[in-house]
Amino acid sequence: MSKEQTPSADTQTGATTEATTNNVVDFKAELDRARTEAAQAAQVTAAQEAQARAKAITDMCALAHHPELAGAMIAEGVTEAQARTRLLEMAAQASDRAGISAHIPQPQDIAAGWTKAFAKVRPQLR
Repeated sequence: MSKEQTPSADTQTGATTEATTNNVVDFKAELDRARTEAAQAAQVTAAQEAQARAKAITDMCALAHHPELAGAMIAEGVTEAQARTRLLEMAAQASDRAGISAHIPQPQDIAAGWTKAFAKVRPQLR
């Protein structure tokens, strides 16, 4: 083979490419190669994002004491924000049912409660 027929070497890696021959660049081949690399990188990125989303949803469900919901949310394609909203709504509904309040009792409320409790018990002590 003469020098004109030998594929040129890539100056950065030392590897020969099919896209360059006789110091002529085959732009179509280079474009195809670049598109293939970009598609592969996009697939890897999408897979990493899906894995991170699944882990975040699993962690949120576990913290909310509902790990059984994680699989359904992931399969449904729920975003992290949507999962967080659903779990917070569930927690709010549960606190409404349990009568949990953010009200901090004042000393007079506590004293009144004890007075009522003693009033109920006093007749039984006599």
